[in-house]
Amino acid sequence: MRFTGLSGDLDRPAVDAFLSAVDSAMNSNTLLLKVATDVSVTAKNQWHVLHTYLRSGLFEEMMLAADRHRDWYNLSEDEDFAGLPNERPLIREGFFATTSPLRYAGFVARLRWMLCEASVNGARGLLVVVLRGGC
Repeated sequence: MRFTGLSGDLDRPAVDAFLSAVDSAMNSNTLLLKVATDVSVTAKNQWHVLHTYLRSGLFEEMMLAADRHRDWYNLSEDEDFAGLPNERPLIREGFFATTSPLRYAGFVARLRWMLCEASVNGARGLLVVVLRGGC
């Protein structure tokens, strides 16, 4: 399975404004990644495709690039926090990704919950991955 980064599709002022608004509402650091894969993404294989992407070198490259693009440098190689270096790989051993299909209404409800309630209940940060298959 091969992945191709499509970050250029997201390099728009409206996308940056949206991510900055989410950051403000959630007191978080929000990233949006977009990739294409050479397989069709279906309900049956979406978890496997996502899991494979999250374990790929491209995922880490895109995370680091998005971090730099938003001028955070939270994931920079030379950054450390209280003397502790950033962990590599970004996805820890044993991490288990989950997927769930969302229609428009479900997406709107989830987004509203994230922006209005999640940060109040202690949720921090958001990573959205858009997978496009069959390229």
